[in-house]
Amino acid sequence: MICPSCHAEFREGFTTCSDCEIPLVDDLESAPSAGPEESGEGPAEFVGFGGGGAEDLVPLAELGSPEMLGTLLEQLEEAQVPYVVQAGTALALAYGRELESADFPDPWLARVMVLGSFKPQARGMLDAIVAEAKEKALAARAGSRPSPPDAAL
Repeated sequence: MICPSCHAEFREGFTTCSDCEIPLVDDLESAPSAGPEESGEGPAEFVGFGGGGAEDLVPLAELGSPEMLGTLLEQLEEAQVPYVVQAGTALALAYGRELESADFPDPWLARVMVLGSFKPQARGMLDAIVAEAKEKALAARAGSRPSPPDAAL
């Protein structure tokens, strides 16, 4: 099982990423796309945000973790990168799609957009945050495994 957001791997039986708090998938190819940019839907999907040029808002990421979003926004603010965030449990409706389930809200999700000229800088920040989350997840999993028996006994 793999997290479609941070790409952390989990053993069978786990259904949700402990870091991103989003549903796991069997493989990344079958996962819903991480954002409009990766799905082939360009920034024009974001009504009123232009065509994706250096002075337009362009999609950066979709995050299922409020903690990761907070870290990213702190870094964007510190670097004075212009951004817009949309978050909630009904974002599909904002994009003319149906909710995943008619009788239950979708999982919480945040979409982050940045000014096109700042995307490479913002992408670097996001990549570092995701890498750190992966390291923490791996360390937590390694720490929860039982220690091997001492061979000296």
